[in-house]
Amino acid sequence: MLDQYHNQLSYTNVSHSDSHSDSTTVASMILHPRDANTANLSHGTHYKTNSTDWDWDDNKPYFIVHIGPSKTGTTTIQKESVALEDVLAHDDYVYMGRHAQRKYLKQGYKALKEDSCLFETESYLLNDTGKDKALMATDVPCWNNRMSNLQQYHKNIVVSEEALSYRLPQNALNAIHTAFRDWNLLYVATYRRYAEWMLSALKERQSEGNCVGAKSKWYVNATQVGSLCLEPMRFLPWKIYANEVISNYGTSRYQNIDTTVPKIKIANIPVKILNMHEERHITESFYCDMVPNAPQTCKHYLDRVGKR
Repeated sequence: MLDQYHNQLSYTNVSHSDSHSDSTTVASMILHPRDANTANLSHGTHYKTNSTDWDWDDNKPYFIVHIGPSKTGTTTIQKESVALEDVLAHDDYVYMGRHAQRKYLKQGYKALKEDSCLFETESYLLNDTGKDKALMATDVPCWNNRMSNLQQYHKNIVVSEEALSYRLPQNALNAIHTAFRDWNLLYVATYRRYAEWMLSALKERQSEGNCVGAKSKWYVNATQVGSLCLEPMRFLPWKIYANEVISNYGTSRYQNIDTTVPKIKIANIPVKILNMHEERHITESFYCDMVPNAPQTCKHYLDRVGKR
């Protein structure tokens, strides 16, 4: 089964000499429910796009994109991030993800939107010859309008939105990498043992469709397309878009990190893996181990649990 997975993902690794080994690590984490050390997931473990660590530019703001996937503690991180507004402000961060305050809601998500403006900005910046003054993404009028809502706060930004993992076209990720050249861009994906994650996703699906219990809507033709009440084994197969198999270890509804992380890496976007099974509370781990330069927010959690 693992060899089949390696063969399936090999097509995504042609542009990186080390991508295959990284994909193997991701596959091993998903398939084998071992502890953090055995799965090579210590505190702050991250996947790098090259052999050296990222050199963050202190003159640029941070843009942190947490993509889940669903059923990996995303709602906990999102709701607690809203409650942390005053604490995050001490680290010059503002949360703009799901469940955020109305004035911030979806602003960060919209900045990552896959549309003509994104690709226009990419095209403009890729024509930078370096002979004149350096081109800036905000030179493009539509991009300047899009980002002005974010830049008015003069803050680093955290976005948590699991929907960003549902669809990750490679060309859009490549364009995001280019368009966000004026930011320190970082993606964060969460690891959860596959068996636990799959069962949690299945329970959510069946709960939404009233598929179990006294009021069950399970019926003879429940396996027809469009029914929420899928038989368990029909919930597990690969997720397919346009006849392309994109996930061997997702579900019929969600992609897992076996497909999202390699695509992000191919786009040369820094990406870290948040381990849901760490001893730390997941939001504490997110702000202490994943998010750069957030010491006050991290200290808030350490003090709350009596750790010094």
